[in-house]
Amino acid sequence: MKMRTFAAAAAMSAAALGVIAGPGAAPASANSMHGCNYPYVCFYLTGYDSGAQHPTAMYQDRGYWQTLGPNSRGSIQVVNTRNDDGALLKFADGSTQCVKPNYGTLLYKTVTQIKITDSPSCK
Repeated sequence: MKMRTFAAAAAMSAAALGVIAGPGAAPASANSMHGCNYPYVCFYLTGYDSGAQHPTAMYQDRGYWQTLGPNSRGSIQVVNTRNDDGALLKFADGSTQCVKPNYGTLLYKTVTQIKITDSPSCK
């Protein structure tokens, strides 16, 4: 039953977010998105947090790698409400992914660090 609840909450959160990484995804409002206020990059630990639009951690400092704490490491979703800044995520396996401005994505691997860049493409 717990797995079904999580799956339903994750599906609900994806529908509520309305912006999942992919080629056809459209940007949302820069003021706030999915309970995450501008100018933050927000993490959601569980499907419940995401469905309730309740971020469990928020980051806004730009220009250096920040190690995720217990309220963000292992999250299932991230949202970037910044207008021009990309959020570069580093995963436990060493790979990286850029979350463009005003986009969000579901996470399938453990994020360990974030670097908010002054480039929308995280360059």
